[in-house]
Amino acid sequence: MAASAVLAVLLASALAGAAAGGDIVHQDDQAPKIPGCSNDFVLVKVQSWVNGKEEDEYVGVGARFGPKIVSKEKYANRTQLTLADPIECCDPPKEKVSGGLLLVKRGKCKFTKKAKLAEAAGASGILIINHGTVPFFGAVSYLTLAVSPFCVVFAVLWAVYRQYAYAWIGQDILGIALIVTVIQIVRVPNLKVGSVLLSCAFLYDIFWVFISKRWFHESVMIAVARGDKTDEDGVPMLLKIPRMFDPWGGYSIIGFGDILLPGLVVAFALR
Repeated sequence: MAASAVLAVLLASALAGAAAGGDIVHQDDQAPKIPGCSNDFVLVKVQSWVNGKEEDEYVGVGARFGPKIVSKEKYANRTQLTLADPIECCDPPKEKVSGGLLLVKRGKCKFTKKAKLAEAAGASGILIINHGTVPFFGAVSYLTLAVSPFCVVFAVLWAVYRQYAYAWIGQDILGIALIVTVIQIVRVPNLKVGSVLLSCAFLYDIFWVFISKRWFHESVMIAVARGDKTDEDGVPMLLKIPRMFDPWGGYSIIGFGDILLPGLVVAFALR
């Protein structure tokens, strides 16, 4: 994209509250805080406009160095975005920026060097983008690309052999992977939201597991979790383990929600 066609962006803030009061912060032990580089890695969103028309919104992470990113969208501002030349900004840009943002590509030199060169060119800030993308999926790590075929094969094998007695192993592995993914993506912004979420879920479970039997003659929650009474094969939303020492056999089960909701609060506490 030519620099002349590049457009204004809104550096919207972190997704919730001030950094000390509920921002979504990514902890990275490989990039510890040091004097002059002590900012939190705060999740931010960047809204873009092309020729005055609102376009895509992008999600990124603020840098360790530099001023802190505003946490309220009303304090954010639009500013011109210019494509760096050279694109990696490891050498001084060929043109002055005059206070706007400089869009640079990741790689070849340190972020701090890019920032210093951009500042020397007159930029008020830089926006660093990943350059490794996959069609329809965007930026994808090499590890994800390497693991994906094995994940697809595993899921297909479970679908083929799901009626066998040992299929619970594959079901639990897929379920745990789904739970971990959701906990990584979904974030509880503060303890108040987490407390209300767990309280509502507690009452919700009581009603659909126990009280619903009075009206529907069975536990609706258990029937849904097992995928019962569907026209096709239901997708079980639970983990199950055989009762090894029970003479009657059967499985012990726990629904995804019973792990996910407390897990979201535990993940918040760890952050």
